[in-house]
Amino acid sequence: MRRWRWVRLVIVAGVLTGAVGTLGQVLVGTLELEAEWTEAGPEGSSLDHPMGIAVSMSGRVMVADGASRIVVYDADGTPIDQWALPEGTRPVGLAERLDGTILVTDYTGDRLLLLDRDGKLLEVWGGRGTGAGQFQAPSGVAVTPTGNVIVVEFMGQRVQELDSEGNFIRFIDGGDSARRYAQNRPPVRGMEETKMSMMATPGDPHDLFVFPSDAAVGPDDTLYVSNTHAYEILVFESDRTLREGWGRKGAEAGEWEVPVGLATDAEGNLFVADSANFRVQGLDPSGQVFLVSRAAERWYRSTRRIYSPADIDVDSEGRLYVADFAASRVQRFARGS
Repeated sequence: MRRWRWVRLVIVAGVLTGAVGTLGQVLVGTLELEAEWTEAGPEGSSLDHPMGIAVSMSGRVMVADGASRIVVYDADGTPIDQWALPEGTRPVGLAERLDGTILVTDYTGDRLLLLDRDGKLLEVWGGRGTGAGQFQAPSGVAVTPTGNVIVVEFMGQRVQELDSEGNFIRFIDGGDSARRYAQNRPPVRGMEETKMSMMATPGDPHDLFVFPSDAAVGPDDTLYVSNTHAYEILVFESDRTLREGWGRKGAEAGEWEVPVGLATDAEGNLFVADSANFRVQGLDPSGQVFLVSRAAERWYRSTRRIYSPADIDVDSEGRLYVADFAASRVQRFARGS
């Protein structure tokens, strides 16, 4: 049985100071929770801790979950297909190319799967390793306006850019500006210990990335990376030099507690699944917060233990789709005023 809930949530709205980017006063907007669903198909099949979500150009909603599959829905949550992936695959990141090819990061298989529009496996890129074009626990994937592919490696702690054929272009390290940024970045308690407890991978000479999760690319080719355990969003120019970092560890607007999934819209706004803060935030291209999706405190207390947004995407109408890992569900929001 599909579980639906139709309700308007009035999000924290008002004037905030000290937002990310240029400090100033920001009016925080609202969201409407239009629908949510957990059903994955016939015979009572349900979603299993979804980690990734992507809305295709045709409006289909594709969800990567823990059952080694992609579940495909229409925009209203009716399951229309399931794509079984190779046994043992742990799909996390999802993206669609202009030709309709679907890109899927296999976190445990250290590879990138390419599927056709019907879910048939076309190609496999990568494989475990530290070399160019190899991956260690790839988690995020994004496509640039020119068709290049961005792959974020959570355990490899680096970001690669490949061309449309899968050929290596570069490790994105941010250049000299990233070196200066990393040297001057305020320390976060436990960050260095966490990084040093795992094996870092060559390709990140400036020590910029600390277990990054996802990437999104704006219409002007600005690249955003959720640098999850440094509690920040990194912003790169089209030449992949680092422009700036947004936010810090915390629970105020423009602060993060394990930021993971990212998405951009046609206007270049960025949406962030701020998972351990149990919310979604929206930022304009300058880094100003315009949306914080935590609702009234009573609602927050009652749902936070089962609300863990892992990924997010935006459809052509500006509606937000959120994969809720902890509650094994998808939620669709409309943006209010």
